[in-house]
Amino acid sequence: MGARTYDENPDLEHLATVDEADRYEVDEAHVYRSKKTGKLLLVTASGCSCWNGDYNEETYDSLDELEYALVHRERDYNPSLSGVDSLMAQARKEPK
Repeated sequence: MGARTYDENPDLEHLATVDEADRYEVDEAHVYRSKKTGKLLLVTASGCSCWNGDYNEETYDSLDELEYALVHRERDYNPSLSGVDSLMAQARKEPK
């Protein structure tokens, strides 16, 4: 499932994105909120030019729980500390 599929899902509200990949690589994270459940969905991907297009999903109940997991949980792609700061600042921004 590509990131575009998440963006087109009417149940998901996009909150944040960070892309820290070098050229011909994939290192990105997206945060969505389910409009039905209120749960947060962290979608991450990492790979090189031969990346297969798969994303990993994790669900969280709160932004604090998500932030803790971004810093402390090991996954294929862990955003840098500045990437975590950027994701969380975007996710915590009040909608307009």
